[in-house]
Amino acid sequence: MDSETNDIVYSVFKEADFATNLSSGPFREANIAKAFNSANVLEDPNGVAFTDFQYYEPSYGSPEAFIASPIFDGKKRIGVLIFQLSVEKINAIMTGGGSWQEDGLGLSGETYLVAPDFHMRSVSRFLTEDPPGYFDALRKLGYQSEKIEDMRNFGTSILLQEVRTNSSIQALEGITGTDVIEDYRGVSVLSSYEPIRFGDHTWALISEIDTAEAFAPVVALGWALGLSSVLIAMVLVAVSAVGAERITAPIKTLADATDRLGKGDRDLELPVTSQDELGHLTQNFNEMVVNLRTQRQVIEQKNSENAKLLLNILPEPIAERLKSGESQIADAFPSASVIFTDLVGFTAWSQGRPPMEVLSMLDELFGSFDEFATTLEVEKIKTIGDAYMAVCGLPTPNEDHARVMASLALGVLQRLDDFNQRKGTNLKMRVGLHCGPVVAGVIGTSKFIYDLWGETVNMASRMESTGLPNEIQISQAFYDALEGAYETVLRGEIEVKGAGKMKTYLLQHPVEDVV
Repeated sequence: MDSETNDIVYSVFKEADFATNLSSGPFREANIAKAFNSANVLEDPNGVAFTDFQYYEPSYGSPEAFIASPIFDGKKRIGVLIFQLSVEKINAIMTGGGSWQEDGLGLSGETYLVAPDFHMRSVSRFLTEDPPGYFDALRKLGYQSEKIEDMRNFGTSILLQEVRTNSSIQALEGITGTDVIEDYRGVSVLSSYEPIRFGDHTWALISEIDTAEAFAPVVALGWALGLSSVLIAMVLVAVSAVGAERITAPIKTLADATDRLGKGDRDLELPVTSQDELGHLTQNFNEMVVNLRTQRQVIEQKNSENAKLLLNILPEPIAERLKSGESQIADAFPSASVIFTDLVGFTAWSQGRPPMEVLSMLDELFGSFDEFATTLEVEKIKTIGDAYMAVCGLPTPNEDHARVMASLALGVLQRLDDFNQRKGTNLKMRVGLHCGPVVAGVIGTSKFIYDLWGETVNMASRMESTGLPNEIQISQAFYDALEGAYETVLRGEIEVKGAGKMKTYLLQHPVEDVV
């Protein structure tokens, strides 16, 4: 090329571009003109200008690239040398002359170039070896039919096959790597990629092989290992089948026994049939069952003792409510009968006597009261010194509470008389009865007591304290509640603290033939 006239003054192949002007001639817009213009301004004799592949009409429309370098005579630029880079030369390098298998790329491997426009700069192996199959794959991907036809006519994929894959994107960004991707045919491939830089240009060099072929040895090895594993497993099963029952039977027996133990069966004892590990395990299991059974018995005994202790201070229904988690218990009862008793002159009698004698006497006497009260389903509330208190009609309601309490009062005096005869003593007792509404509940958190509150309790206490020795004083309300079932004697009006004058009666005995 003449630097001053821009004429092509020499050409090896003498194609249609020979002797044309690259400034005003028919190929002034072609990439050869761009290469000339870039090189013609270079000041460095070693400078190089490159223009990428484009369809070049003088070479029958095939893709061509150009490399240009300035020519100097001393310091004067006199021309530009342009080298036409044919696709055949690049394809020969990238395809190894079509010897893919000999180069180690197998049946599906290839190496190709991709430019920044994401189009091939070397031919696809699959277009070269199997054009119909290649075109069919592109059609299934929805590739443009015009481009497919151009590939068929030109016999190349350069500038026509788009390759916008993860590998091409990474390589054009300057990244080198290997990955399993879907290639431009929509096929899974093992892809290695790296950038190629020359001058200001960067292309992607990509080498790929179908994963089905790349991993075939691994798959074959997997099948071989799998088959070997199956065969080994079959042998092991056959060998172990004979001894399996000997091992699993004792284990199953232990498992069944453990399940029964968890459900509460403590009467277990398994036979020890061997001295090996399973035998020791069975023996340990038997020892564990014995220990659990012993512990269970101790716990049940303690629970029974605790329950008895609780029932000594609380009515059974109240104790059950406490054990069920109820923390505050207070109930109102519309009608119940309350009894108070007190030994007359007991303080003076007990002075000078040994404490154990006094305690023994009270324990025997009040114990007889308790037994009788229990038979009548009367609830003892407490004893305070030589005083005794009980209630009927709660915590379990009883509509006949007045008659039941009258029977208890008469029985208490009878038991005192029996005690005097046995002991040679002359103890006397006042007894007071009253009925009406009562509130009952549990007091305390660490030391429980079931107690009563209300005016009915106070009045019953007044009936006792204002009563006569060895007599049962009852209030008007209690008299009315008896409904004539017991003989009584009118005592008259007496002064009662907090209530003024009140009419009271002395209880005698049940009326004969009263139902």
